[in-house]
Amino acid sequence: IAQRIPDTSTIKVWGYGDSTAMLVGADETVKLLTKDHEVARNLPFQISHDELGNDLKVDEIFSYSGQYVPGDTLMVMSDGVSDNVWARTLARMKSARQIVSLALKNANDPHVHVPYNRVDKGERGGKMDDMSCVVVQL
Repeated sequence: IAQRIPDTSTIKVWGYGDSTAMLVGADETVKLLTKDHEVARNLPFQISHDELGNDLKVDEIFSYSGQYVPGDTLMVMSDGVSDNVWARTLARMKSARQIVSLALKNANDPHVHVPYNRVDKGERGGKMDDMSCVVVQL
């Protein structure tokens, strides 16, 4: 969830689980980058019910705020995008279609080095996952 605070230059972003939000300046600098929340590698926090139908409590919603100027871009994406495309590359891109296309290409490349890889373990190759992205010009 994102909200532009009326009569200010503040944007607030809230989320939970494996989503990421990024605020990019018109000069392609990353002004704000949230981090997804995982219980363990490949196991994000989830809002759901247990096997008995009891609600599981949301105990770690992330909240970030940052300053924007007209012309900045807000991107909100699933981990299928943020795990397969570097933030510095995302900052240069302007459309969700372009972003998801690159994420899908990288996910299918067994040799690419992406943010998901643990370099210290010599990992290579993209990660196939759900891929969604919203891009908003502020």
